[in-house]
Amino acid sequence: VDAVDVLILDEADRLLEMGFFDEVEQIVQGCPKNRQTMLFSATMTEAVDRLIQLSLKHPVRISVENKFAVATGLEQEFIRLRPKREGDREAVLCALCTRTFKEKTIVFF
Repeated sequence: VDAVDVLILDEADRLLEMGFFDEVEQIVQGCPKNRQTMLFSATMTEAVDRLIQLSLKHPVRISVENKFAVATGLEQEFIRLRPKREGDREAVLCALCTRTFKEKTIVFF
């Protein structure tokens, strides 16, 4: 983790609800101090606030009022692999990203 430029903590509230605070803390502390960190959470609990204090230097909070709001311009893609092709997952993902996206892309697993 010492070469991480961007650390993304998605579903932070869920991670903490499942008891992964210590593991997340260990990952955060192992990353370079000059990284960019993005933390996403559906709810703002005390545990999420603790994680914010641990992992973010100058946090900016963005709230979405309408819980049914959809991001405009968001493009989602998926490919279903046959069971016998599971071993090709990374190669298929790289090929898809290379052919489809000319700009920066975030991939969530």
